[in-house]
Amino acid sequence: MIFTDNSNVLTEELFNTTLPHVGQSSSHVNQNENRVERRRRLKNMLLCVMPSLVDWFLEDTDNGLGTSGRTSRSAAELYTATLCYRRKVRKPVGFKDAILNKRSLDDFREHFRMSRKTFEMLLKMLSDKALAIFTKKFHGGNAPLPIETYLLITLWYMVTSESLSKIGNRFGVVGSTAFRCIRMVTEALNAHIYKDLVRWPGSQEQLDIQDGFQKQNGLPHVVGAMSCLHLACRTPKDSPDSYRNKTGKTSLILQAVCDHKLKLIDCYCSCPGGMDSFEVLKTSNLFQRMQDENPSMISKGSYLVADETYPLLPWILTPVRETTCQSNFIKVFNDVHKETKGAIDTALRALLTRFHRLRNLDMDMDFACSFVCAVCTVYNHCLISGEPCIVDNISIRTSLNGRNQYITDHEGMDKERCKIMQNLSRQRGFVG
Repeated sequence: MIFTDNSNVLTEELFNTTLPHVGQSSSHVNQNENRVERRRRLKNMLLCVMPSLVDWFLEDTDNGLGTSGRTSRSAAELYTATLCYRRKVRKPVGFKDAILNKRSLDDFREHFRMSRKTFEMLLKMLSDKALAIFTKKFHGGNAPLPIETYLLITLWYMVTSESLSKIGNRFGVVGSTAFRCIRMVTEALNAHIYKDLVRWPGSQEQLDIQDGFQKQNGLPHVVGAMSCLHLACRTPKDSPDSYRNKTGKTSLILQAVCDHKLKLIDCYCSCPGGMDSFEVLKTSNLFQRMQDENPSMISKGSYLVADETYPLLPWILTPVRETTCQSNFIKVFNDVHKETKGAIDTALRALLTRFHRLRNLDMDMDFACSFVCAVCTVYNHCLISGEPCIVDNISIRTSLNGRNQYITDHEGMDKERCKIMQNLSRQRGFVG
């Protein structure tokens, strides 16, 4: 148990003395002493009183703790220890300074999955656009953390699977403070930076993306590749069954669209894992804007590529469903479509490779949705800053729930798909 060397030096006078409350005056505390000194004196007095409190608990057999034996004494010691003891965080000496100043550039990238230059650019963006979130009036106590520490803690949380208590010990704060830092940075990223880094391309940018996809795979007029990713998450208290996907596991769905450079141009994370891909799409803002046929969203004749769980729409190109007998046209088209759609699969693998926290979202559901969007923001910042796109050979869970049997394909787009199949087959040397 927790005792000091002078724990038996308790006098009757000290025991009968009324202990002063923190912040209040008494005959034993000088009015001019500061708060820190009063707390120190109070702590020392409590440490002296604690052993006698244990004996006092054991003397009274009617208080629930006064039974004889080792268990009762341990219970009494534990109870009084919790009254008097305040846990101190072990602070690794110079960990943050060693990471920022003394380690090499490769060490920094190994720890935070980005270079120090990329980190400093993101730090400057937060300082310029969201400084008010991190600055508050100081009312005493521990000094406020610099914004640099806020960002370091959040990035460490994103790229590792460490618990909050371990992260707090690593940076010299308690776990609750570490989580508050993560929440504040997540709020700042979503409110002030997300729209600048995860945005729908303009008209000229769409032409560049179409050229990029066509040069890579040969499929024309592609503005982006779209898919849904199931992220393992904590089972929520409200409607837990709606979050169970076809495999029986709890998941949260991220719908993402990327360009030919694997940069995310649209993200939506709000739907439970029990929904199919088209249901997720219909609840997103992307669907409503596309259905309105807004020319600023996508030009006529352009489309997104997606798998067979989506319907064939004027702005979504899906593969031809497999049959027992397929012509060369269909085989060639499906192969090229699969290669083009592979861009979003690679982007999602890169996302999970860089940010390990996404592999298991052990957090409440409301924060999980915001956190995923913040991670997508940092992911795009890394790509724009020239960070290498590292992709591990990991399996991703996309479109687990299959195709909704009630969705129908667009007849006009089906004819357009046939024209694309014929053109691709002629380019590959097939005539029928």
